[in-house]
Amino acid sequence: MPVIRPKEDENAFEVSREGHAFRLRGKKIERVTAMTNFDQEEAVLRLHRIFQSMGVTDALERAGVKDGDYVRIGEVELEWGE
Repeated sequence: MPVIRPKEDENAFEVSREGHAFRLRGKKIERVTAMTNFDQEEAVLRLHRIFQSMGVTDALERAGVKDGDYVRIGEVELEWGE
């Protein structure tokens, strides 16, 4: 008999504490972060827009992120700030 599994939500993500930093895990958020060229301002602004549209910014703020905190996404570590 075939096994039917629900399709994974590519936009799903989770926020957790990792010592003094926050960890973001999720298929799409890790992929777009890894593809971002942090040397280009427009690329960084695009990532911020994606964070906003996916609800990542709100989720991090609800988790208690403050300016100067570190956010880890895959192999990338970012300093949170306005």
